[in-house]
Amino acid sequence: MLFKDIIGHVEIKNRLRKSVLENRISHAQLFLGSEGSGTLQLAIAYAQYICCLKRMDEDSCGVCSSCIKYNKLIHPDLHFVFPVVTKKNYAMPDGNTRDLISSSDYMFLFRKAFAENPHQNLNQWMAFIEAENKQGIIAVDESSELIRKLSLKTYESDYKITIIWMPEKMRTEAANHLLKIIEEPPNKTLFILVAENSDQIINTILSRTQLIKINKPTDDELITAVMVKYDYKKEQAAYIVHLADGNQNEVQSLAHPDIDDDSTKELLTWWRLCYGFNLPKNQYDLIAWVDVQAKIGREKQKNFILYSMHIFRECMMLQYAGESTVRMNDEELKAFTKFAPMINENNCHEFVNELNKAYFHIERNANPKILFLDLSFKLGRLLRS
Repeated sequence: MLFKDIIGHVEIKNRLRKSVLENRISHAQLFLGSEGSGTLQLAIAYAQYICCLKRMDEDSCGVCSSCIKYNKLIHPDLHFVFPVVTKKNYAMPDGNTRDLISSSDYMFLFRKAFAENPHQNLNQWMAFIEAENKQGIIAVDESSELIRKLSLKTYESDYKITIIWMPEKMRTEAANHLLKIIEEPPNKTLFILVAENSDQIINTILSRTQLIKINKPTDDELITAVMVKYDYKKEQAAYIVHLADGNQNEVQSLAHPDIDDDSTKELLTWWRLCYGFNLPKNQYDLIAWVDVQAKIGREKQKNFILYSMHIFRECMMLQYAGESTVRMNDEELKAFTKFAPMINENNCHEFVNELNKAYFHIERNANPKILFLDLSFKLGRLLRS
């Protein structure tokens, strides 16, 4: 991960580079920023810059042996700690089975998840590892294993670096176990904690770290990035950034929805059921649809709402700006052209409000059956208004 690959944060990048060039690297730092602000990316880029063998003033070289391993998150002197759950007899890619207990056991999955979405939140990580209803934690055994690793000599780099992602989920026993090594680490041993909520980290850990507050990138920076990455026009990129409120995790979902091949058909079915919600037959079908939707999992429910927002926005564009401005494939265009006239200046604000509220409540574990049934009735009334 290079600094140049991270959106925004010019001042933070300069501060981090300066600390390395002037040899003033704090041994324990807390990168604190809200979801989607790029904290984990910055932590990895910073660690890579520290260990780069051909470091430049502005960035890592990206081509030395250290950078190549950092790009793959396989450097032997880089350690990760993050929330996990215990899985017994997990089927590994090589066909064997093994127990997954610690962060080290999960690294092959963490690398894959980070490559797909470097802005993932904890819920997405738990969904990625199929944690079901288990809560991810950083247990005391994790601390013991980390202390053992850090007691060894470095393999290749001058520094041993540990990145602790989501220290909020560290058990008190685990945090207390790390206190001494964080306060008095072995020579050239660094800790970078990457957190979203400092209130959930015990004070004794906070007091031993240097705080680096990381804000979200500016809207202009995100708009430019979306235009370049997804080839969107400025007004389309601005709309996505506005909905995401600076959260790069949400920007990625809105700009490139994580949907399966049946999402267009599924959304069309839902909108048709919503439109005909006052007919007895459709009410039974709608309840059956809600029952199925309630079982697909929170992340898929959120993505379905995001996809609904995307199609809603395109219907608005189709209605008022014409087909040339719309970013829908042929299947979507054919499916939703008839719905476009039903979305207009009289109901568009309420549509956005209801979909945003639904997304907000899904994130906060609202009952999915009640949520989707209530939302369906409300969207049905709006489509008929």
